[in-house]
Amino acid sequence: GYSSEEVAAASYIEFIAPEDRPVVSEGIDKCFQGVQTPTCIEIRLIRHDQTYFWIEVRSTIIDWEGRPALLVFANDITERKRAEAELLRYQNHLEELVQQRTAELSEANVQLNWEINERKQMERSLLEQSTFLENIISGIQEGIGIIGTDETIQFCNRAFAFIFEEEIERLLGENVRLFFDEADWTHFLQQTDSRSVTTHELPLHTRHSRKKYIQVTASPRFGERGEFAG
Repeated sequence: GYSSEEVAAASYIEFIAPEDRPVVSEGIDKCFQGVQTPTCIEIRLIRHDQTYFWIEVRSTIIDWEGRPALLVFANDITERKRAEAELLRYQNHLEELVQQRTAELSEANVQLNWEINERKQMERSLLEQSTFLENIISGIQEGIGIIGTDETIQFCNRAFAFIFEEEIERLLGENVRLFFDEADWTHFLQQTDSRSVTTHELPLHTRHSRKKYIQVTASPRFGERGEFAG
């Protein structure tokens, strides 16, 4: 919503959400100092009407008229962040349903048949909620997949399968290493912090011998006891 004159007359920091300014300033300082920084970050910008929107930023140092400068690539990810928030809300709702129903069943002193019927009703409700979540994930344009600790593909949406040029049914259970060079995948695992979300670029090889470069955002999963699950 800003004019080119308004953008040129202001400092870049004025367009960044106050909560994200320290991270951006620190990252830029480290870039010019030669310190290795994440290749991709997600921040919020401020529109002319003072509302926020999310962007994904990638940057690199270049030489500009004899001086170091920062070349920035930005991508609007507002819709993706909104979908992620919706998924998280439904996931939390499912967990609350399970905890609530479990507490009710443990406290109730009822006959066995009644407990069985109640459990079946709970399973039907959870199945409906799970189907709803899967429909949301299937409609997202970005590829989403779940990789187990054994590196097999446990779940993926249509966009994920499209990237790999495969049918979903054929991808499930496959070892994801089959689609990457050993050295590239090993380097990816070494760079991935199992306790935080990280973004990387990797060359992918399809079964049809097509090579393509993809950007991978890895988010860790943990079991009920806090153990790493993929």
